[in-house]
Amino acid sequence: MGGLHHFAAGHRDAIVLAMEKRAANWDMTPFFAAPASTEFEQFTAALRADIDALDRRAKELGTLTSDNVDAWASLLVDLEGADARLSHLFSYLGCHGAADSRDEWTQRETAELATTQASSEKVFVTTKAALRSANADDFAALLGHESMTDVAYFVSRLRKEAQHSMDAELEALAADLGVDGIGAWGRLYDQISGNLEFELAIPNQEPRKVPVAMTRSLLQSPDPEVRGAAFEGANRAWAGVSDSVAASLNAISGTRLSLYDRRGIQHFLEPALFDSGIEAKTLEAMRDTVEARRSVAWRYFRLKAKALGMDKLRFADTMAPFPSDEGTTLPWDKARSTVLDAFGSFYPALLEFAAKAFEDRWIDYEPRPGKRPGGFCTSSPVLEQSRVFMTYNQTSGDVQTLAHELGHAFHSAVMRGMRYWAKRY
Repeated sequence: MGGLHHFAAGHRDAIVLAMEKRAANWDMTPFFAAPASTEFEQFTAALRADIDALDRRAKELGTLTSDNVDAWASLLVDLEGADARLSHLFSYLGCHGAADSRDEWTQRETAELATTQASSEKVFVTTKAALRSANADDFAALLGHESMTDVAYFVSRLRKEAQHSMDAELEALAADLGVDGIGAWGRLYDQISGNLEFELAIPNQEPRKVPVAMTRSLLQSPDPEVRGAAFEGANRAWAGVSDSVAASLNAISGTRLSLYDRRGIQHFLEPALFDSGIEAKTLEAMRDTVEARRSVAWRYFRLKAKALGMDKLRFADTMAPFPSDEGTTLPWDKARSTVLDAFGSFYPALLEFAAKAFEDRWIDYEPRPGKRPGGFCTSSPVLEQSRVFMTYNQTSGDVQTLAHELGHAFHSAVMRGMRYWAKRY
C-alpha cells in the first residue's frame, strides 16, 4: 500500500502543477480569432439579421400550398444555413464556458445567444405551423423538390413535431420566456457546477481544494483512500449547493411538464422517444433486457472486489482500475500513444483522424479551477471540425473517455460534406 500512497502524493502534485496552467489546451482560433473579436461580433450580428429576415419571410408565405412550394423550399434552405451558423456559435461558446465557467464575457454572450436562439425557434414555429396545415399533396411536392433531396427526413419530422404544438402565438411566447426561464436555470446549473470545488482530505496528507470536475478521475485512482476521500468530499460539496441545484432541476422539469400538457403530450417520455427516433416498445425491450441480465453486473463487481483484495466494493470503488504490472500513472503522452496504437490496430482511417486531432489541438484535457465536470465532443457544421472536452487525471478510465470522445469526433468527420439537416441525428 505504501507504493500506492507514494503514487497518490506524486500524482496530486502533478495535478496541482497542471491546474496552475490557466489556458485551455485546445485551439479555438479556427472558429474566431479571439472571443471578443470584430469577426465574432460581425458573425453574430449578421446571423441575427438573417434570422429576423427569415421570420418575416415565413410569416409572409403563410400556409404551404402548390403556389408557393418553390418559395418555401428556398426559405428552408436558408433556414438550414442559419441553423448551422447558430450551432457553430453554440459550439464555440459552449467550449469556452466549459473550459472556464467563470469567464464573464462567455456568460454574457451565452445569454445573448439564447435570445438569438429564441428568435430562430420562432421561425421554426411559423414553419411548422405552415407544414402542419398543408395538405398531403402539397407537402409531398415540397419533399420532392430538388433542394429537399438530402433533408426530406428532417423536414418530415418537423411536420410530425408540429402535431404536438400549441398555437403559433403561444409557441412564440414559450420561446421568448425560455430565455429567462428554462434556459436561465440551465445556465445557472452550469455556472454552479463549474465553480464548485471540494476538499480532498486523504488520511496522512494535507487537505487541498480540487475542482469537482476531477471527481470521476479521482474515483479511478488505484488508491482506495483517494477514492473514498473524493467520493465523500464531492458529495459534501454538492450537498452544499443542493438547494440551488434542486431549484434549477425542479424549474426545468416543471416548465417542461407544463408545456407538455399544453401541447397535448400524454407521457413525459414521448418527446425523448421522438428525439431518439424510437418507439416506446423499443425502450421497454432494452430496459427489460437490462433488468433480466443485471446478475451479470453483480457477478462482475464481485469478481472485481476479489481482484482488488476487498470483501465488497463500496460505491467509490466501482470505477477503480484493476491491478496492473504496467504501472498506475498514465501521463498524457502515454494516453495519446495508447489511443493511437489502438485505433491503428484495427482502422487506419481512425488513426489518421485522431493523429490530426492531437496535432491540431482539438482537445482540452488538463485539470483547472473553474472547469466544468464531465466530458463531451462538440462539432461545428461551419468549420466541419470537432473539439473534445475532458479532465485528464492520468487514469485508465480517462484514456477510455479520450478514445470515446474521439470516436464521436470521427463520426462527425465521416459525415463531412453532408448538409447540416441531413446529419441532425
